[in-house]
Amino acid sequence: SSDLIMKAFRLIFLILVSVSITIQAQQMTAEGQSQVPWWSNSSYMAIDSSNSFLMHTEIEYSYETKSGNLEGSEHDAKFLIAIRKKHITNYTMLRSSHYYYRIIPSNQEVTMDQYKFDNIVRIDLGTLFFIDAGFYIEKDSKMLLDRRTAIYSGIGIYTSLPFHADLNVTVGGGNDKKEYSAMVPLDDETYVNLYYALTFNYMISPHVSFSSKMRLQHQYYDAQNYEYLSESKFLVPMNKNVSLVYILDWNITNKPWPGILRADTHQAAGIQIHF
Repeated sequence: SSDLIMKAFRLIFLILVSVSITIQAQQMTAEGQSQVPWWSNSSYMAIDSSNSFLMHTEIEYSYETKSGNLEGSEHDAKFLIAIRKKHITNYTMLRSSHYYYRIIPSNQEVTMDQYKFDNIVRIDLGTLFFIDAGFYIEKDSKMLLDRRTAIYSGIGIYTSLPFHADLNVTVGGGNDKKEYSAMVPLDDETYVNLYYALTFNYMISPHVSFSSKMRLQHQYYDAQNYEYLSESKFLVPMNKNVSLVYILDWNITNKPWPGILRADTHQAAGIQIHF
């Protein structure tokens, strides 16, 4: 089943790359790109990109409570800032999640934390292609991960679809180092990763938008040791700067540690502030 998942994702990825090139070749006018936000689009599509300086910020917060046999709360905060000067864009992302639960029958308390800092520098090569280079630092106590540091780079394609949507496709690789909790009976490990990423934004109507990010990464020497990460969200704007948001995360670790589930799903509702 793991082989089928990998082969299916790679096939879909290649098809999307082909479709992206075909559609982009037919959508090269500024008028056809007007629905795409600048931080998702090539700087070459701007009317005057020679001296442009742009900044976009998003702050997102969601809160969730549970009661019954499992009682507790979840707090999830995200921050994004995109800064563009000419044809170079820097994306800085920070996520902080805190989970606190109490198992009522046994009165056992469980606390988990997740932190991730991600920084990407993007250089647009034209209206179609771009280069990404970045790094991220992560901690995830529920996956027994004390610290994870990765450096990566890749090349991608911009696509503006005719129905008020855009699709960006990226492929690349990098170096990944994991430092595990003392509960894991293995030494820390460092390896080379390959990754395939898709970003999709769709303006369903003036009052509802949808966005999705998907990333498949696997070890270069062991394709069966892979991770699939996805985040999808619906946004309903309340005004120019505030939106209600519904979030669905679905993550898969194909070879988790004993006692850790292979798939992890998270749903939440919250608020996003953007300016």
